[in-house]
Amino acid sequence: MGAAIQSADQPEAVVPVAIYTRVSTDNQVGGRFDSCESQLAICRDHIGKHVGQGWTEVAHYSDPAVSGSTMNRPGLRQLMRQIETGGVKVVLIFKLERMSRNIDEWGPFRIFLKKHGCRLESATEDISETTPSGRLKNNLMLSFSQYERENTAEKTQVKMVQQAKRGYWNGGAVPFGYAYDKNTQTLQPHTEEAPVVRRIFELAAQLVTLEKIADALNHEGLRTRARLFRRTDGTEHTVGVKRFRSDALRLMVTNPIYRGVIRYAGLEHPGRHEPLVSEELWERANAAVIKTVRPVHPQKLDQDKHFHLLKGLVNCGCCHRALVPHASGNRDESGRYYRYYYCGHLMKERTDSRCSVRRIAAGALESAVVQFLGGIGRHPDIIGAAVGSSKSGRNERRDELKSELGRLDRESAETNKRIRNCVEAIAAGGKKIAEELVEEVAVLKDWKQGSVVRRERLAQELSACEGEILDEARVCQSVERFGQVLQGLSPDEQKTLVGLFVDRIDVFPARDSAGVSHSVAVRRLELRFKLNVPRLVEGMAGGAVTDDHGTPQMARGLVLSAHVALGQQGRSNQAIVLSPFRCGDEELLLQPAAVPLDQSAAFVQHPILRALDWKKKLTQNPQLSLRGLAKREGEVAPSLVHHFKLLRLASEIRSYLAALRDPKAVYFFSLRRLMPLARLPEVEQRRQFGEWRQEFEGRSKAIAPTVATVPLLGRRVGGGIRIS
Repeated sequence: MGAAIQSADQPEAVVPVAIYTRVSTDNQVGGRFDSCESQLAICRDHIGKHVGQGWTEVAHYSDPAVSGSTMNRPGLRQLMRQIETGGVKVVLIFKLERMSRNIDEWGPFRIFLKKHGCRLESATEDISETTPSGRLKNNLMLSFSQYERENTAEKTQVKMVQQAKRGYWNGGAVPFGYAYDKNTQTLQPHTEEAPVVRRIFELAAQLVTLEKIADALNHEGLRTRARLFRRTDGTEHTVGVKRFRSDALRLMVTNPIYRGVIRYAGLEHPGRHEPLVSEELWERANAAVIKTVRPVHPQKLDQDKHFHLLKGLVNCGCCHRALVPHASGNRDESGRYYRYYYCGHLMKERTDSRCSVRRIAAGALESAVVQFLGGIGRHPDIIGAAVGSSKSGRNERRDELKSELGRLDRESAETNKRIRNCVEAIAAGGKKIAEELVEEVAVLKDWKQGSVVRRERLAQELSACEGEILDEARVCQSVERFGQVLQGLSPDEQKTLVGLFVDRIDVFPARDSAGVSHSVAVRRLELRFKLNVPRLVEGMAGGAVTDDHGTPQMARGLVLSAHVALGQQGRSNQAIVLSPFRCGDEELLLQPAAVPLDQSAAFVQHPILRALDWKKKLTQNPQLSLRGLAKREGEVAPSLVHHFKLLRLASEIRSYLAALRDPKAVYFFSLRRLMPLARLPEVEQRRQFGEWRQEFEGRSKAIAPTVATVPLLGRRVGGGIRIS
């Protein structure tokens, strides 16, 4: 009796209880009294009945519209974190199926509760696990819950398959371009969005890149559809109204729903909705998108630290590589860096390159291009000859294109016939035959996609050939005006204008300059220009060169050639146009540098002498750093490091190089050639250097120049001339 009185006087210990609720679908969330709220009310009533046992609600966790197939749920993860801290001793649920419908994940969760001294209680069921029969009952209940979940999912999938077979849309986000009619339960074309979808497919079929299509749509102020999104807590907010992106357009173009087809579980079925594009247009657009067709014009980067007017336009005609802008570490008398255009093959292969263009002084090449473009308009006979040649070439090309299109159409028809035959054979044949034919059908479809892209390119080129014939007078007038405008622009404006109207410039060594030594003061080159005539004519008239949808026109190139003479390092900004018209006097470039010939030996020195001089200065002044010496000498520190590598050469090689005074020899045994040699063992150095000496002496005997007759090249630096 006393024990009973003591128990009544002393309250039970507080038991922290957390309530957990969950529903599986959106339909159970957001109503006047949804399922989660109902579960919460029942659990709180159950806690009220156990107040005498110390039960106190400390938290409520919920997972609305989350499936019970996995226990990786946000609300449940928060609950488990609080259980780990010891803040919850009882987890109260409405039914066991609200906690899990997966028997595989139930076992680890049960062990987790036992480890942290927590138990699971239900407000409507007896789920005690204190006895073997209780654990068996819970396992059976969860097995039935899992079966019910999987059975429901299977029935739902079967229903969706049957709906797809009957042409009904299976739900989800309504595709852009359509509106959902609840009365007929079908998709209907959207009055405003459907024309945009058709336009996207038409542009993609014309090989316009998705990036350009997206830019055109965004420029016109078009945006994606506004959608009402419901969160798991029942609240709603608006999403969408974003700029179009190429990845979203790719998903749109590859969606078969726009050609009237419902795709479900990897199979396609005829839909009940109206297609927005034809089957043929859909295939053309997909062929272009899947192959990820890139624009044919070269990419021009805006980053140009030292400003190269022709960046992205000039190419080596010998190696068919781009001429890459490059600025050396040396400066001229005005403090500007020496600029060059290097052949891409030369930069990659270094001494192994056999390119005859190699590198070109940027200032001279740019000066030649500006002179040619500025003066071509004053010679209508040249324009007339080029236009006439373009017309005759266009007529010949037109016949070739028609023949090629006819051949491609015949091959496409034959391919379609073979695909149909394979499909019929698959339907009638056995399993082994079907597997082989499926592979053949895949190969045929790949070829068909490629042929669609090739046909579109040929059709565009044929359309350009059959388009407006070039008007010789308009071309002459536009080119002349282009030259006048170009001369009065700033360098940045010149770069923009040249990039718009010049598609490509190929650089070749002049035919009469084959075998000419690099030490000659003048370098002759042949430049082949390809001008974009539509942009040139329309641009000079103040017009645009795109259609209403931003589709670029097929360029009708006008090819012109010019022979130029360029000054080398000492005259890096001098250039003369030799043909097809003459601009300047070549004799000015042929004059030797302003250095007395009898003093040439005092100025032409090998870079190893500079390395020895710099090494001596560093040794005599221990406090002088490499960076300080470079600043004092007007160089950059990496240049000094490159020169110091020559000191690793064998002693007899260093002696030979220090005694060189012939400009050709100094050029042949250049710093760039000798740096890799310095990394080799001395035995290998002597062998390789001996081969180079024999090669140089063989060339010298063939040309047999003298020091007094060779013009000096380079610039005066620290008592010597840097040979280029």
